[in-house]
Amino acid sequence: MEILGANGTNPEARARGSRKLPPTERRALDILQAKDSWTRTEIRKQYKSLVKDLHPDMNAGDRSDEDRLQEVVWAWDQIKDSRSFKD
Repeated sequence: MEILGANGTNPEARARGSRKLPPTERRALDILQAKDSWTRTEIRKQYKSLVKDLHPDMNAGDRSDEDRLQEVVWAWDQIKDSRSFKD
C-alpha cells in the first residue's frame, strides 16, 4: 500500500493505463489515428475510412497522398497480424 497507494488494487485505475505494445504496433496506431483500447474491428473501420479518403481513385486521380496511403496500408498489416488486439 505504501508504494502504489489506494490505486494499487483498484481495477479502474489499472484499466486507465495504456497497454504495453511493441514500438511497431504503437507507431501503426499513431498512423491509423487509433486508440490502443480499440478492438481490431474498430481499427479496421478506421483503416477502411482512411484508405477511402487517400486512394487516388476517390480523389480524381490525385496521387499527392500516395505516401500516406502506403503508410496506412503498412500500419494495418502490423495490426491485423498482431496478437495484442481483440477481434
